[in-house]
Amino acid sequence: MRLVEANREIARSEPVMMAAVDFGHHHLVRWLLGRGANVNARAAAGSGGTALHSAAWNGDLAMVKLLVTAGADVTARDPEHDNTPAGWAEVAITVSNNPKCRAVVDYLCALRET
Repeated sequence: MRLVEANREIARSEPVMMAAVDFGHHHLVRWLLGRGANVNARAAAGSGGTALHSAAWNGDLAMVKLLVTAGADVTARDPEHDNTPAGWAEVAITVSNNPKCRAVVDYLCALRET
């Protein structure tokens, strides 16, 4: 908090947002969003996926819902694989053997149907 008080741009830093999502810090993500963080922040390295891609890959349904509620683009595609967050969760079911990703896929697919 002291760093952000000294430099408000830190809260809007995409690497900070991505790290908070990657490590499942729900309260911190909420706090960052409240201070102007980009809900559609992208990873600077790797595939360039959004915060929602990361949460979907991790099977973190609570984070996915938090980001979607804050306005995350559920149709965003990463530049490397040209896939959506739902697609990432679908792949993660097999690649990382993470059964939590099924609930994420179901949730994101249901959003597209409404």
